[in-house]
Amino acid sequence: MKLVEIKLRSTLEHAQLGSVAAAHIARVYCSLAMGLGPDADNSFIHDVELAVGEACTNAVRYNPDPNDSDREVMLSFKLDHNQLVITIKDQNKPFNFNETPEPDFASVPENGYGIHLMKSTMDNVSYSHEKGWNTITMTKRLKLK
Repeated sequence: MKLVEIKLRSTLEHAQLGSVAAAHIARVYCSLAMGLGPDADNSFIHDVELAVGEACTNAVRYNPDPNDSDREVMLSFKLDHNQLVITIKDQNKPFNFNETPEPDFASVPENGYGIHLMKSTMDNVSYSHEKGWNTITMTKRLKLK
């Protein structure tokens, strides 16, 4: 069941809105799925917010034309059994998602953590590039008690 689709302008401010929307949707999903209060699973909510925030920020950061205010980042959220499936799309240049190096934690780089954080907080993360769109699909399972 598709829950919601969001179109954001390719700006850092709008990327932040994507992160906030993801946290809210994750909170509501936890509440609906578990029949508990809105703070039923804070780790689930935090992981979704962080991963979506990183994906949206990367979509904005790698926009080949930062002055093009008409460029969009598209988010969709889908409830599928006991998991939330999130798709983030942009029209940036394709890249080799699976060959993105792990951050060098010893040197504490300023950038380069995004894909690592997505992969480490979500249960499944995949990438494809079709018809001019980069698509990152992330899945987070809700651990029902």
